Amino acid sequence: YSSLMTELRDTALTRMIKHAEGSGADAVINVHFDVNVIALGAVEVCSYGTAVKLL
Repeated sequence: YSSLMTELRDTALTRMIKHAEGSGADAVINVHFDVNVIALGAVEVCSYGTAVKLL
């Protein structure tokens, strides 16, 4: 279970970083992860953060 959670978190973070870079951001701050067990063997991960452009 913990290896699955690590993989899900890493995947979500990688996607967030790629999206921010594609938008011209320099960093992502205030990152949050929400994890919900939907059903036996099914997990949902919602991640969000603020993309910022450094001056």
